[in-house]
Amino acid sequence: MRWLEEVPRDRPGLLIAEGVLHYLSETEVKALFNAVVAHFPGGQMIFDICNSFIVKRAGSNVGGTGATYRWGLDDPQDIKQLEPKLELVKEFRPSELVAFSRFPVWEHKPRFTIPSRMKYAGLCLLAIRSRL
Repeated sequence: MRWLEEVPRDRPGLLIAEGVLHYLSETEVKALFNAVVAHFPGGQMIFDICNSFIVKRAGSNVGGTGATYRWGLDDPQDIKQLEPKLELVKEFRPSELVAFSRFPVWEHKPRFTIPSRMKYAGLCLLAIRSRL
């Protein structure tokens, strides 16, 4: 992650990864989290995620692009398994997001049932911070 070398490390950082992490493998996500936590003395990370059911359902041709969803979380608290120095600050469910009511996919009833062991369905936005 050479790009991180260009970012000052003497102050808190903010990483926003919107529409990125679900295309990475769990190993790549873990490496990113580990590198960011090691680089900054503190800060925040904000990213959207989807659960493993959505990852599997999307298959290997997301939106006809040929891209593959590879990583998701069923419970945002599981982030600590990837990087113990990260702390969940807030979980935003899709209905809390400003554009939720304008998002066409939510205007229709789902054509499938999300297994109950998963905390939420669809996309979420998480903010996490490293402990100082």
